[in-house]
Amino acid sequence: MRAIFFRNQGLLTKLLLAGLVAVLCGCGREGGAQADKPAKPLVFVSVVPQRCFVERIGGDRVQVRVMVEAGHSPHTYEPTPRQMAELAKASTFFAVGVPFEVAWLKVLKEANPGLRIVDTREGIPLRDIDGAQEPQGHGEGEEHAEAPEHHHHHHHEGMKDPHIWLSPRLVRVQARTIAAELSRLRPQHRDEFAANLAAFEADLERVDAQIRTILQPLKQRQFMVFHPSWGYFADDYGLKQIPVEVSGREPSAKELSRLIEMAKDRNVRVLFVQRQFSSQSARAIAEAIGGRVLPLDPLAPEYLDNLLTIAQAIAGADQ
Repeated sequence: MRAIFFRNQGLLTKLLLAGLVAVLCGCGREGGAQADKPAKPLVFVSVVPQRCFVERIGGDRVQVRVMVEAGHSPHTYEPTPRQMAELAKASTFFAVGVPFEVAWLKVLKEANPGLRIVDTREGIPLRDIDGAQEPQGHGEGEEHAEAPEHHHHHHHEGMKDPHIWLSPRLVRVQARTIAAELSRLRPQHRDEFAANLAAFEADLERVDAQIRTILQPLKQRQFMVFHPSWGYFADDYGLKQIPVEVSGREPSAKELSRLIEMAKDRNVRVLFVQRQFSSQSARAIAEAIGGRVLPLDPLAPEYLDNLLTIAQAIAGADQ
């Protein structure tokens, strides 16, 4: 599925939502929605795992709302009118770099001038997102003749990988950024936030060590996925993901054939998919190699437990 944000329909939706919120909430006007901020700071995050990070640090001192709700894709999401109305009362939006932010953050900020956008990627070296390994002669043929605008704001060569929440090491950096912002919002609870941050960092270190133990014996250090969400995770643990999708789209018949041969050559027997994307191509490859398709969810709410589930699934694919 392609994520195409700057089309007329999408632009119309943004303008209508922004206008609706401005009318209903008085966004950007003195005495409007900014005067009605709740006693506890209301903060927004982009994806579900970030809610865990904010709640671990902020406890019951803050209210957290998730923009991309469970079951939706951060590549194609559009905020609802309810969310736009709630944003009028929010203090902070913790951005993480997912594609929907490219299309929407400017709109959200213009509709809510008092909203502070905090980029949790601050201080994190970003990697290029992995693309499918192209066959020789890529670019010569009809299957690659699409115009560049067909891939707006989706994965392509050179795009930075937004999935920084899948590395416990990098989540420690994000957690410190979150703690600093919450301390700014509620300085009277700074010590409490610092203690919560220390406890969260200790849990991240513990889970990181468990993952290393789980993955250390692996002989097959490559794993095949439909969508390349796992680059930072793979980097941390000496693994390599092989993505099935090509520049954010389903592979052509020629590319699918090449991926099947690659899977056979590398003795890949398990393909991992996530529910936010189609699994049709992955299932075709699995059928051709006599393998299995298994789900991995990069957006699961139980963050630390989910990291261990991911590690165990990858380790199990080596059996």
